[in-house]
Amino acid sequence: MGNLLLRFSTFCFVLLCSFKSSANQCSEIFMKSQTLTTSQNQQLPFIRSPGKMRMYFLLTRMFSSGNFDALRRALPSLEAMQINTLLVSPPNPQSTNYHPIRGRNNHGYWISSHSEIDPVMGGEAGFNRLVSEASHRGIRIAVDAVLNQFGYGKYFQLGEKTISIDDPAYFIQPASLGASGRPRAYEILDQMETGVDKQTLLRLKTELEQLPLYELPTLRHDNPEVFRYLVDSYKTFVDRGIEVFRIDAAKHISSDVLSRFMNELNDHAFAQGKKLIFISEFIAQNSHNFGIFVKELLAKVKDTDSVQFYDFTMRAEFIRLQDANYQFSWMMDFLRYREADRQPEKRYIPVIEDHDFGHPIHNRFMSKLIHVASDFFSYNSPVLYHGSEQTIQTGQTRTNRQALNQVNPSGDLGEIHSKLAQVLAPYRQMKSRLETKSHVANGDHLIVEKKLSDQRSVFIIANKGNGNLSFDVPLMGTLRASMKVHVRDGDAVAELKPGGRSLNLNVNGNGILVLEVVRE
Repeated sequence: MGNLLLRFSTFCFVLLCSFKSSANQCSEIFMKSQTLTTSQNQQLPFIRSPGKMRMYFLLTRMFSSGNFDALRRALPSLEAMQINTLLVSPPNPQSTNYHPIRGRNNHGYWISSHSEIDPVMGGEAGFNRLVSEASHRGIRIAVDAVLNQFGYGKYFQLGEKTISIDDPAYFIQPASLGASGRPRAYEILDQMETGVDKQTLLRLKTELEQLPLYELPTLRHDNPEVFRYLVDSYKTFVDRGIEVFRIDAAKHISSDVLSRFMNELNDHAFAQGKKLIFISEFIAQNSHNFGIFVKELLAKVKDTDSVQFYDFTMRAEFIRLQDANYQFSWMMDFLRYREADRQPEKRYIPVIEDHDFGHPIHNRFMSKLIHVASDFFSYNSPVLYHGSEQTIQTGQTRTNRQALNQVNPSGDLGEIHSKLAQVLAPYRQMKSRLETKSHVANGDHLIVEKKLSDQRSVFIIANKGNGNLSFDVPLMGTLRASMKVHVRDGDAVAELKPGGRSLNLNVNGNGILVLEVVRE
């Protein structure tokens, strides 16, 4: 059947070329199209299902020589880490490299053209080489869709038209300060984290969408020329072989605009035999409010399987583990609430560090605990960000926009996530929700079991205090059992009691265990 379809598509292609091109031109175009299809579609793994995506995010301008060739040199290390998606900071040309108030542009979000490739980083040829070599290694290149703004400047090209930031038809104009004396947008962002009702929340979001984004030249999405320019710009990235887009600052875009953008790009990709993934950067801490925005967007997107979200609410909660007074029972309450709220957690991608507010965790044990817990309690592996595959050694410091010379394929956190991706894969692929049993979750102690079946379970055991955690987990109805430890940190010991009817756990001081038990 596949060969028949290929022969039919070839016939249609040649017939079309006979009207538009010479035979030699047609042959050359056809061969290029076949090469693209083979190298980019057939070799890349399917990553839409829960747990399939393993993503690494590099700030290109802060990595090694700061260009696409540097990223290509990192591909073997990323492949060794089982990474299948490399998110690169915007590859577009920039309006400026420095702002007197905002400082150095080391991130790439002050773009001057949404469709072009920055010649300073290697231009179109360098970007195409990166996408091609990555695809041969089974790695997708993902890019940011920067839909809200241009960079700092006065005039920009919207297709063939030159537009000024002072033109209210194209740009949202500066707003007056709010009642607190701060920009009104900042006040709204604070209010959106409170326990307001749904209607008030949506009203606040509508107001936020009409305000400038961090004083940047913010585009008016309700202008049809602006919307068409953005859609057409990112269609060019689909044509370049890009299948994964991170939607930057999605909180500032209406669900109507965002869903139309996704629908049009999905249609464009589908016509080429591709399926896209959109990861929305919707920064929020309030889980209830986050769930409202997620559900609102999903209700308007035609291909809902294409939509995923950075899990900022999990980060906001789990980062509190660093507080000596924080109790594991609160973490479990957070997880139970999301489940009761029927949030689409299989679409949530954990993110711990990033280039904005996700700062590195300098305490080595806490870094491991937050990474392991984020992985264990998610349907997807956490994003590794710009050096975060390695815990920070004692006496060292790191910022979230620090120069990085290489990716470390032997980083301890990277290896942990690789192990957990394999261990948790069958649990994440279950269509129904897993039975999760909290054996201990009080103060500094945690023992939680996820059951794949009556015969197979995976456990997380953690002690974030200085005392001792000692507990026997009964393995009911078991005649014989085997156990394998996948993650161990600190003075943590697990052993099966004779006969395999219980699991004895002992963690003296800070320690973490992730293990799997198979009952017979």
